[in-house]
Amino acid sequence: SMATWWLAPHPGTEAALPRLDVAFEVAPGISVLFGPSGSGKSTCLSVIAGLLRPVRGRVVLGNDVLTDSEQRRYVPPHLRLRI
Repeated sequence: SMATWWLAPHPGTEAALPRLDVAFEVAPGISVLFGPSGSGKSTCLSVIAGLLRPVRGRVVLGNDVLTDSEQRRYVPPHLRLRI
């Protein structure tokens, strides 16, 4: 799975923010996401969970597209539980 997103408080301000590129695959079971303070761990999990919506980006879990800004697709958190 690959995810690339930009977070900004208002559309059009994303150019001033750092880009966060994330790509990883995990096997079933318990996984750990770690890194230094401020590296984007909580932001990554919040975007995957649907608690934060990126201004631009794509989040795919398996074959399910959870967020795709170009296609204007967004699966809300309460529906992600079924995936």
